[in-house]
Amino acid sequence: MTYFDEIVNEVAELTDENDHTGAYITVAEKILFDEKLLTEFQKVKDQHMEDGFMTEENMMVRFSWYNYMLGTAAERLSIDQFSKIKGAL
Repeated sequence: MTYFDEIVNEVAELTDENDHTGAYITVAEKILFDEKLLTEFQKVKDQHMEDGFMTEENMMVRFSWYNYMLGTAAERLSIDQFSKIKGAL
């Protein structure tokens, strides 16, 4: 199993556990190596922990960064890698 496939499995597990923000952080950090995405998703996670639940505003912010992340992934990854990571999310 490749490093990429291990990360895809980790992302799938986080998604299955309903930790979508954690999955996005993992992609930003370990697949895309994107500090901006990592910082923004960490802000979402921190706010979620502070509030005790995911507010609608926080979900909208996260969704915007999710879309940006998918665009970045589509540009940087092969079609096969993109398909795998998108499927894990």
